[in-house]
Amino acid sequence: MRFSRITSPRSTPAATGFVIACSALLLASSACSVSDASFGTGPGRSGGGNVNSSFALLGRWERVVLFTDAGGTVHASETLWDFRSDGTALRTVVTRNLTDGFADAITVIANWRVQGSSLVLDFVSPASGRSQFFFHIDRDILTLDGRDFVRARP
Repeated sequence: MRFSRITSPRSTPAATGFVIACSALLLASSACSVSDASFGTGPGRSGGGNVNSSFALLGRWERVVLFTDAGGTVHASETLWDFRSDGTALRTVVTRNLTDGFADAITVIANWRVQGSSLVLDFVSPASGRSQFFFHIDRDILTLDGRDFVRARP
């Protein structure tokens, strides 16, 4: 498991732009009475993989969710899956406090395989465990148990 602490991103122009863009998205979503804004989400899809699912899963998939807590602090939660051809997967989760300008990240390692209509993940680091998701791929959208991830561009 890798832990990373990212502090004081407010001092860079890119971080300032990120905070402004996220804030604009959050304001637009609140005007539409949406409690959180998710990039790459859409109506939930059910179903599973097809014959080419293992190949279609390869690559990086990302999901970003913005929300405001009860105290008014704006947060972003970013999840990145990296499915590799050797059967390993990395899941990196970055949580950001956009109001105060800091973030934490964690990466876990798993082995992955397609079993019927499910994606099976056997986590190997930092702790063992198994997760299983119904999944569906529609062009550049991967749906894991109703949560959508967009294919990350290189």
